Amino acid sequence: MGEVARCERCEIVEATTRFGWLLDRGKWVELERVFSPQVEIDYTSLHGGEPYWGPARPKIDEWRGHWERADAMQHLIANQQVTRIAADFAFCTANCIATVASTGPDGAGAVWSVGGTYRFELIRETGSWLISRVLMKVLWQTGSQPD
Repeated sequence: MGEVARCERCEIVEATTRFGWLLDRGKWVELERVFSPQVEIDYTSLHGGEPYWGPARPKIDEWRGHWERADAMQHLIANQQVTRIAADFAFCTANCIATVASTGPDGAGAVWSVGGTYRFELIRETGSWLISRVLMKVLWQTGSQPD
C-alpha cells in the first residue's frame, strides 16, 4: 500500500478532525497543540455569553473540568469544506454532532446531543495548520445538557 500524499486541504481537515478526536478522549495536552497561541472560541449560540479570546489553555481547562464528569462523549465533525486558502490562512466549515452520556446523581443515565455547524479559521505556523478560531452554530438539541 502506498503512502498518502500530503496536501494543504488534507492537513486542514486533519486539524479540525483532531480537535474533536482529542477532546473526546480527554487528551488535554495534545488538544492544546491543535490551536494557535491566541484563539477565539465562540459557543455563544449554545451557551450565550461572550466568545472567549486568549490562550487555548484556560478554555481547555474549563472543558476538562466540565467534560471529565461525563461517562462518554463523541464529537462527529464531518463534511469539511475548505472554502479559502491564502498563503497561511484558511477557512473550514463542517457539520457537527456532539453527544454526551452521563449518569446523574440518582444513577439514571442521560444523553444529550447537539447538532450544528463549525466554522474554523486556521493559520499555518512553523509548517503546521493550527486552529485560530472556532465558531459553533447550534441547529438542534435533544435531551438535557449535563451540569
